[in-house]
Parts: sequence; C-alpha cells; structure tokens
Amino acid sequence: MPKKEANLLANIKWPSRLEKRFLDEVQFCFDGTHSQLLVNWQHRCGDPAQLYRYSPPWDSTPDIIPIPGSRISNPVLSKTGKWLAFSDGGRLKLIDWQGERRLLDFSIKDFTPEGFSDDETLLLCRGANACKVLSLGALQVLKEINITARHGYLRAFHPSNDWLVGTTDTKLAAYSLKTNAFEKLYFSEASWIVRQHYRKS
Repeated sequence: MPKKEANLLANIKWPSRLEKRFLDEVQFCFDGTHSQLLVNWQHRCGDPAQLYRYSPPWDSTPDIIPIPGSRISNPVLSKTGKWLAFSDGGRLKLIDWQGERRLLDFSIKDFTPEGFSDDETLLLCRGANACKVLSLGALQVLKEINITARHGYLRAFHPSNDWLVGTTDTKLAAYSLKTNAFEKLYFSEASWIVRQHYRKS
C-alpha cells in the first residue's frame, strides 16, 4: 500500500474500542474532487442512518450527516460528488449530493448501486441475477441485463458509455449496450488492447 494511503488510514479517527464491539460492517467512498471520505459505520444495534464525512486533517472529528432512510448500505459517489446512491433495506435510493440533497427513490428492490458513468448520467446497479442501467435524468431503467456466473460481474461503465466491463475468473467481461451482447477477452489480450488505446490517445 502506498505510504500516503497508509497514513490516511492510520490517522482517521476511528470509533472507540467499546463502539467497535458493536460494528457490523464498515463501508466507505472517496470524493476526490472535494478531498472528502464518507464512511458508513454499520452497527449491529441499528443506529440512525447517517454518514461520517472526513476531511483533512484526517485525524479531526468528522461531520455527521443524517441520511433519509432507515439503514443505508453500499454508498457510492459519482465522479465529482454530484450524486450519492445507496441501498436502504434493499431499496435503491439516490441523493442530489452537491445540490439540495433531494432524495430520489427509484422504487427498485433488491438491487445495490455498483457505479456511475464518468459523465454522471447513468448508474449501474447489481442484483442476484441481473444488472440494471438507470438514467439519472429520466429517473428510469434504460436496460436490464440477465447475468449468470459464466458472464462474470459487471462493475463499471466504459468512458464512452457504450460498454459495461467486469471480470470472470481469467477474463475481462464486457457487455455492449449497443448490440446487447457479451464479449470476453483474456487478461493478456485485454491488456494489449488497453495499451493500444493509450498509445493512440
């Protein structure tokens, strides 16, 4: 781990030893645009839905931000921190994070946010046997993709928004949003394509 990252983790003001006994899970997302770290301390006793916002200096006391909902999980921030998506008891929700913090409910159950597109117009969500691509402008599902273990796990948008990418055991999995088809590349072949792309750019 790079030294700067190690220092960040070491300097963050963690809960007390007594509080740690009741922690169920710790989730976090980083807002690189505003140099902030959002941490979701999930307690077994079911504390209020809230996020802890850390800013430099990292050992300072964090801000506590109440989040509308009962129990948030899997928080994900968009690239510039414009949107915050999370799951609330299995229900997908979205907040206009840099604006008025309006809560938008997609009325979608059993799907968790996976990642935003670079231009912050789309959101990828993952369920047990399917993925959904959501339009943040229209607030509707644009595409639902049925997946199995052999398809791997789709985790992110390609910058062009034409592909979803993820991994299988030994391959890079890619799904074309134009042709609605899966493609698979061995990691060695995928690395070659990435190198060619950066040589041209």
